[in-house]
Amino acid sequence: MPKLHQILAVDAQVKARAESVTKDVRESFSHPAIFTGMEKNYHPYDDACVDDAEVNSEKKEVGAIVRNELLRLFHARGDAWDLEIQKDLTNADAHADIEVDGEILVKDAPATWMLYMEREIRCVLESVKAIPTRSASIEWIESEAGANVMRTKNPVSRFRTQKKTDWKVVVEATPQHAAQVKEVTADVPVGIFREIQYTSMPSEREKNALVERIEKLLAAVKTARAKANEANVKIEKPSAKLIAWLCQ
Repeated sequence: MPKLHQILAVDAQVKARAESVTKDVRESFSHPAIFTGMEKNYHPYDDACVDDAEVNSEKKEVGAIVRNELLRLFHARGDAWDLEIQKDLTNADAHADIEVDGEILVKDAPATWMLYMEREIRCVLESVKAIPTRSASIEWIESEAGANVMRTKNPVSRFRTQKKTDWKVVVEATPQHAAQVKEVTADVPVGIFREIQYTSMPSEREKNALVERIEKLLAAVKTARAKANEANVKIEKPSAKLIAWLCQ
């Protein structure tokens, strides 16, 4: 008895053949001339009468039979109908446990749902891989800002300055000349900024650990679905009866 994974392997091929035959049959129906024929013979009233030109008989065979084309269509589509009902009936009993490291996360998960979950988990995985991570060159500690928020352990200090102008003697005074002075501007510290940075971004190690867990779950779902696909196929072929009824 075939297994579910075996009919799944030919599913696309059977459906592609059905579509190809359908397209071919529809194309033939768009050319009515191939379903017609004719036979023309000349019968003179008087056998003694001879025409100037030779008279030939004509005959054209019917190129195709509509019923045969319909049967070709019905049987190609019927193979797909049979395969689809076999998949659906078998999938109803195709179950397996999703297990990770000895822990059963989902009991008797249906094969069709696990196929859906594979796509969902891949979507989650790609999203997690896009998470930015906090700088590894800075020392971070838990903050009081809330759960899952870190802060820099050591504040960054930066002076605040203001420009102040003063006068500087560049040439001392002498008995003959007054002192020469120059205006000098300097940045003078007037305060200090202490900056603490906060972040909710995980570390690279934390991100990689989450990616690893998601990949492990994805692998477990794939394994469980492969096990479920070992279910024996329920052989049902309703197409023969359907086609017989259509052809009455």
